[in-house]
Amino acid sequence: MTPEEILLKAADVIQRDGWHQGALFEGSNKAPTPQRDVAAREAPVCALGAISRATWGSCSSTGREYLASVVAAEADATCLLLKQVEASTAGRYPSIPMWNDAPERSAEDVILALKRAAADG
Repeated sequence: MTPEEILLKAADVIQRDGWHQGALFEGSNKAPTPQRDVAAREAPVCALGAISRATWGSCSSTGREYLASVVAAEADATCLLLKQVEASTAGRYPSIPMWNDAPERSAEDVILALKRAAADG
């Protein structure tokens, strides 16, 4: 999967599963349990959680087989989103989590940024 494909899939993840602020996914601050593993695959996610789920199918690193090409594509997708965030906010947000968690942010903002980052890739 290319970084651009990951970003588009991440936008779809948020549209399907919902958007979250304050953590990678809703419930990620809980102790590891089978329910937390389900949440890592299905609960609302932040922008980085959406990229992770789009890449790996889950926000949890449990059971992942790390392939260099997949890790690189995920990192490149994250960098493309950060460039988009920096360009669209005149550098006001130095990180994706700060941008995602800003009080004025909405799910639509995140979805649009992911799609623009993919298009500009």
